[in-house]
Amino acid sequence: MAFATHSVGGTLGRSLWLFLITAGVILAQVPRGPDSLVLASAQAAHAQALFERCSYREAEQWLRRALDSARRFRSSDAVERDTAGSLVARLEIRLAETDKRRRQLDREAAEISRLVSNGWHEIARRRLTQLGPPACDAQFQQLQERLDGPIPEAPATHHSDRRIAAKIGKAVLYLGLLGGIGYAGYVGYQTYKERAQNPSQSQTPKPRPVVLSPR
Repeated sequence: MAFATHSVGGTLGRSLWLFLITAGVILAQVPRGPDSLVLASAQAAHAQALFERCSYREAEQWLRRALDSARRFRSSDAVERDTAGSLVARLEIRLAETDKRRRQLDREAAEISRLVSNGWHEIARRRLTQLGPPACDAQFQQLQERLDGPIPEAPATHHSDRRIAAKIGKAVLYLGLLGGIGYAGYVGYQTYKERAQNPSQSQTPKPRPVVLSPR
């Protein structure tokens, strides 16, 4: 299965890039040189590049740094203040969406991994195809390798398990024999009791004498 091309952030990602370029052009015309807003733009651009490589957590860290730098910006120029305020808002949105996307991919990877571990390979394969994860995400690459590999056979019964099963079988047989013996003893006792109550029925008949007739 071919993974989807990673177009991170869609319209939001492209608009952030365009805004960073515009902000850089505006601030490059300021004679006093680099400041916290220029630094925030550079940090945000680095975060975007990390996200494109599926380094989600690192991207979030750099976005937080960019936000911190942009919030520290101070200027008496209205254009610069508006630029800084717009950058802060865009960075906050981008950070929230980056975190949401990372959590979604982690949940999907965990669910597909569970399906594979339980032997539901076809369902896991369909789930992976429908998701279309980014090609650079290592956790989905590993899942695809597991799906493409041979299906593992059921584990053989361990010797200790066989011994336990044999012991259980013997115990069941022993209890069955005891039950049979107990039932036979009970029947014998009942027969003895009935004969004791009716001695006339329990007397053994005497043998008749044999009479030989004369020839």
